[in-house]
Amino acid sequence: MMYTIESTENGLRIFGADRLIAEGICPSLTFDDGTTVFPALKDTQEMFDRDRLGASIRYAFTYSDADETFALTLTFTCYADVLVASAALLAKKGGVSVRQKGLAAFGGLRLTVDSLGDVNGLMANYLHKDWWTRPHFDVNLAVLPPRTQSLLWRSGETYHHLLPVCGDVFKTELCGSGLEGGFTILTAAYTGGYSRFETVTFVLASGDNPFDLPERNVAAGMQALGKPFQTREHKRYPEPFEYLGWCSWDAFYHQVNADGILAKAAELQEKGLPFRWFIVDDGWMTSRETRLTTFVPDPEKFPAGFAPLIDRLKDEYGLEWVGVWHTLFGYWQGVDPDGPLAKTLAHALHMTLSGRLAPGPEAAKAFAFWDAWHAELRGAGVDFVKVDCQSGLPAFWNHQRAIGDVARNAHGALEASVGKHFDGTVINCMGMATENIWHRTSAVTRNSDDFFPKDPDSFIEHALQNAYNAYYHAPLMWLDWDMWWTRHDNAAVHAMMRAVSGGPVYVSDRVGETDAAQIWPLVLSDGRLLRCDLPGMATEDCLLRDPSKAAIPLKLWNRVGDVGVVAAFNVNLERQAVSGAVGPADVPGLTGERFVVYEHFSRKAQVVNYDARLPVTLDANQCALYLFAPVVGPCTPLGLVDKYIAPAAIADWRSVAERTLVLLLDGGIFAWAAERKATWVLVNGERVTPGQGDGFFFVDCRDIEGLVWIEIAGISPVS
Repeated sequence: MMYTIESTENGLRIFGADRLIAEGICPSLTFDDGTTVFPALKDTQEMFDRDRLGASIRYAFTYSDADETFALTLTFTCYADVLVASAALLAKKGGVSVRQKGLAAFGGLRLTVDSLGDVNGLMANYLHKDWWTRPHFDVNLAVLPPRTQSLLWRSGETYHHLLPVCGDVFKTELCGSGLEGGFTILTAAYTGGYSRFETVTFVLASGDNPFDLPERNVAAGMQALGKPFQTREHKRYPEPFEYLGWCSWDAFYHQVNADGILAKAAELQEKGLPFRWFIVDDGWMTSRETRLTTFVPDPEKFPAGFAPLIDRLKDEYGLEWVGVWHTLFGYWQGVDPDGPLAKTLAHALHMTLSGRLAPGPEAAKAFAFWDAWHAELRGAGVDFVKVDCQSGLPAFWNHQRAIGDVARNAHGALEASVGKHFDGTVINCMGMATENIWHRTSAVTRNSDDFFPKDPDSFIEHALQNAYNAYYHAPLMWLDWDMWWTRHDNAAVHAMMRAVSGGPVYVSDRVGETDAAQIWPLVLSDGRLLRCDLPGMATEDCLLRDPSKAAIPLKLWNRVGDVGVVAAFNVNLERQAVSGAVGPADVPGLTGERFVVYEHFSRKAQVVNYDARLPVTLDANQCALYLFAPVVGPCTPLGLVDKYIAPAAIADWRSVAERTLVLLLDGGIFAWAAERKATWVLVNGERVTPGQGDGFFFVDCRDIEGLVWIEIAGISPVS
């Protein structure tokens, strides 16, 4: 879809495939003296170009005020399948006695958009807190929430996705304009004085498949920013997060201590649960008034420091990795100006206008701080870090540094140190603002607000945020859907939601509270997660609807190789039953004509066509889990069906004549679908008698740990 732009007396119009996408686009500039100017269009240019994204048509519209004291150029570079919008400001130079006005720190450049045409569905993601985004579904653009960071809408059968960008100086975000049907695109540096700049503002993609659009936008945005290789597919997933973990936060909160952590490790060992990593979360630091005083852990909670504790966790309790928590500023309010760190690392710290001492805004200063701290942590045996408060950058640096500049330097310095000391392994957290997501090179980030175990509606909000935030977040990073409790009213639905997330899985149970029954469906005997291939996200039929208010299930899709996965949840706030339908077509890119459908909780399998729709009804706090395995021969392996993501346990399989050979990563209940019984089945070379379920056959090899060979042969008719 090649875009075209035209100018009218009511503003610019964007067309795609000769269909109107947006109209009434008009710029305004607000300067640091409080004046706002609505410039007039002075010149239009159209040119052809080619770069790494392919051939393009570039439309440039230049505006100025009546006195021509400045020139504002809006440029739209239109490729075959994506549009990149940018803006440039050039102010006239005056004499030495003439004060040159600069843009206001906030809302300096505004593009009002009168209409997006006939919008028949919409989902936006906005910062509802400084750190976290959540979905918004109202089609009235006038009520688009402030700080919107992603906008998906549908006109007719075509989807459009507008994604604001944060460059090395300016960031862009959206908000409702207060006019019927209109909204505003705001670009700002978060500090004043800029009288000339050039910046990418947003990217736009359109098409029939909504899931292609964010990937195209992110790739084009990264290219325009000069960062073409920072998308998720180019990032290495950290090895620790292939395994099951535990975090201290909801177990201890700020009272975390060495004895409690060892007690938890002993409990998990006694229960035979294969946890492979721990995080020591907030509460371990030596601090004063939420300011970091020293790198040494609190001597009352960790009297011997970290090293002896980590040695015991690894040597006695079988952990392979231990991580610790800190914030992007040291602690919540930075570094204690009266503490020893303020003296020993004075060269690496900077006092902000708000009175906070923090790692310096220059990359070299910030790196010096992180390098010193991470070296000490690594020397004590720490293997990775979780870094909170990342979207706190504006609170520290507003009116002092451009938001893009401090974000680039802060993330660049942090991740350089994490790469040096921890092989790049970090969980980014509390960092869903635009400036954070466009400036990371690491692989994993939190995708939602916290799990709140004492809030009865916590699961509903948690599920909504993770499902819909993933839409725009997944092309950038692998997504962490946060920890949860295995002994909780919502434990089972939390567990299954993590199973389809495609990201890290870890719990935060208190000592004595881990329920092994909630753990085993997620992992193999060595603690390896049965992980999906992609970040999970909402299916197309609920992508533009709010399942917390409508009586429909929230459905999440994912894949394991050629097998589709769909999980359905009841997240209705009124606790009423919800109804919908599932089928192979819910999983984008799934190929095949006929599929074995296996539902985990009912333990039923059947064969359906690709376009089949199977009814699903869920009561409050109920869920369902479907596998869609393409039928490619007489036998269709399903995997270990005592696990949520059953096909992830299959290392390899093939059918040769009447024999099907399957290599499993571990023992369990292995199931397959076939029209006829097998004459004989071998498990690691020994003949066994298979059982028959509702639409499938199975063998129980739960007594085996490690690789399992299954051979199914000699198919005979069902008697």
